[in-house]
Amino acid sequence: MHCDINSHIGAYTDDVFKFIRSKVNSDVVAEDLTQEVLFELVKSCKKSDDVNNVKSWMFQVSRNVLYKYYNEKKLKTTEIDENIAMSEGDVFELGEAVNDLIKKLPEGYREILFKADIEGLKLQEVADDLGLSLSAVKMRVQRGRKMLLELFQNNCDIEYDAQGQFVSCELKCC
Repeated sequence: MHCDINSHIGAYTDDVFKFIRSKVNSDVVAEDLTQEVLFELVKSCKKSDDVNNVKSWMFQVSRNVLYKYYNEKKLKTTEIDENIAMSEGDVFELGEAVNDLIKKLPEGYREILFKADIEGLKLQEVADDLGLSLSAVKMRVQRGRKMLLELFQNNCDIEYDAQGQFVSCELKCC
């Protein structure tokens, strides 16, 4: 890699930011993760690592940074008040709402997500229990979570704070 850092930063930072921003729900988080990619660029230049295609290398580092970010930020179950008041006097338990949305998933994803995310089983345990390969379970969990997110987005008005963190969810309809 030719270590003209300013040239690389000028040429690729916007593209890296847009890529990362498409994967996270906050400009602030995307900026932080982009800075991590640029930090890796500086470290690599100081080591004089041989990189033939800087842009491709930066996007690979971006994927690694995103992977690390999401592994550190896995969705954690927190205890909440059993009843959350909703508009028009509706009251529901958040756990029931999640379960109801999971029940709307296609059968192949429903059971796997329930076992992995609600029961808290390890993916290998889910695979063994259902007689599937670990890679198949990982793929279905990933796709199922994406489908579940779409269900949340389509059925809830979700509010985020300035840092892009979840604040609340209000059901759009019964």
